[in-house]
Amino acid sequence: MARECLSIPSRVSKTSIAVARHSKAMSAMLSAIRRLTAGTLLFHLCVAVFLGALVVVMPAGLILILPMIVVVGTIISLIRAQRQQESAVLVYVVVISVVIVTAHFAPVKTTERFLNRTMKLPNALMTLADLDEELSHYESRNWLPRNVRVTVNPACAADRIEFQSQETTVREFVDAIENQSALRHHFGHCGNGSNVLFGGDCSFGLHLR
Repeated sequence: MARECLSIPSRVSKTSIAVARHSKAMSAMLSAIRRLTAGTLLFHLCVAVFLGALVVVMPAGLILILPMIVVVGTIISLIRAQRQQESAVLVYVVVISVVIVTAHFAPVKTTERFLNRTMKLPNALMTLADLDEELSHYESRNWLPRNVRVTVNPACAADRIEFQSQETTVREFVDAIENQSALRHHFGHCGNGSNVLFGGDCSFGLHLR
């Protein structure tokens, strides 16, 4: 009991030290930014947001990071005061990082919109063969989205898949198949249409196999 009591102040002191260090780092960051005048700060913020936006919306935008470093370095080299240079670097690093991370987690990915599409199945209970274009006995496969393909091994073609309803989304369609068979899905993307903000462009559709 005595040892536990002695360990509590030790933990509290370690936590206090960590908080103090974090507060000190934040204070140093804020004081560094304050060294910039309002006009200069606004200029660097606008340039940083613009460069960050280019990275997240341009196809293969992460490649732009190298020339972006050159641009930022050129701008900062025009600043005479060393402390202001350090402050400007901090602004660019923080703002561009925030833009990239925000874009990466933004709920606007093309794959998500694709999976949320609705579709109507001919039956709520179907075999894997019914879903495969080459094995299906259905004359028309208009119920299956054009850019969704299912490839089935003939050995498991008779396996049945039960869907919750005939009215379903592509996501529910894929989940039902993956939960009741060995098939797994993957998207086909083109690098020319993919970026950080919207992710892969799904130009080659969704394939279950």
